[in-house]
Order: sequence, then C-alpha cells, then structure tokens
Amino acid sequence: MAEQNSNPPESTESAAPAPQAALRQSLERLLKVPGVTLAVMSDQNGIPLDDQDDRGQSLAAQGKVLMEGAILAGKTMGVGESKSVAVHDHNGRMLVYTLDARYLHISVTKDVKLALVEAAISKVLATGS
Repeated sequence: MAEQNSNPPESTESAAPAPQAALRQSLERLLKVPGVTLAVMSDQNGIPLDDQDDRGQSLAAQGKVLMEGAILAGKTMGVGESKSVAVHDHNGRMLVYTLDARYLHISVTKDVKLALVEAAISKVLATGS
C-alpha cells in the first residue's frame, strides 16, 4: 500500500477530499473521543453511508428507530423536532444526531461521563478537530 501512495498522482484535480473521504475523516476523529466505540453516518432511511458491516448496519437501524420516535414525541408534545437523542442501557449508550438530511449514530461505553463525550463530539462536529 505504501508503494501505491509513493508516486504523486498524475491527475490535476483539486486537492479537496472527496465527500466519502471527508466523511471517513470525520468519523475517524469521532472514534478518537474517549468512550466512543463506533460512529456511523446514515441517510434518514437508516442506510449507512460509510460502514457496511453488521455492527454499522445494526447501529444505524437502531438509531433510525430511536430518532423517529424522538421526532414524533417532540411533535406530539408540541416542543418541536428533536435534533438528538441519547439512550442508556446495561451495555452502554447510543447517541443519535440529525445532521442535515442524515443521521450520525455513535456508540459510547458506559464507563465515561456522557456530558464529557457529548462536549467532545460537539467540538469535533463544530470544528472538525
């Protein structure tokens, strides 16, 4: 793999990362947040845009159901549309964020303070670092 990357590309295209590469970079930054074990971006149908393995698909499907429930609850109570949801169980936690027309699903271990994880995630989402 190092040999493939050792020669400069012959293309004169822009150096900006492709959307899929930028998505992967963002998710990799999220995985560096202490306590985050998995991060998956999906469309609003729960179809992962990046992680097609079983864990990623399962997290996205669960997150879609949770977010739809939160959105419906917000509308029913008249408090507006939900932008995020956090769920705790005996295995850990799951966070789901609405970002544009996509969902960000994040699995978090139960042994870290959720407020610290959420603050670090917000920083990554806001600044990309």
